[in-house]
Amino acid sequence: MRQRVALARTLMEDKDIILMDEPFSSLDSITRSTIQKLTWKLLKNKTVIMVTHDPLEALLLSNDLYYISHHKLKPIKLPKTKPFRKANDINLLYSHKYILNKLEKSQIS
Repeated sequence: MRQRVALARTLMEDKDIILMDEPFSSLDSITRSTIQKLTWKLLKNKTVIMVTHDPLEALLLSNDLYYISHHKLKPIKLPKTKPFRKANDINLLYSHKYILNKLEKSQIS
């Protein structure tokens, strides 16, 4: 409940830059999907820096996507479609596999 209240407070604030750290991590899957869509609608014209361990979530919501490897930010190419992307989009699924492969390689080296 605390996380839901904190997320609601963040969505209602009128800030130009929003920082979010794992904002949907403790939500069940149905609530997560609903809140992700609401978050995207309310914040789509703002600068949002979101940390997540969920690559699919990042793909659904992001205009730009980076991962950290060897203490450096590295960009990831996103599908040409704009967020909020559909989870069953073929380009999104391809990008998801690509990201998982990149993350796996960065952990090995």
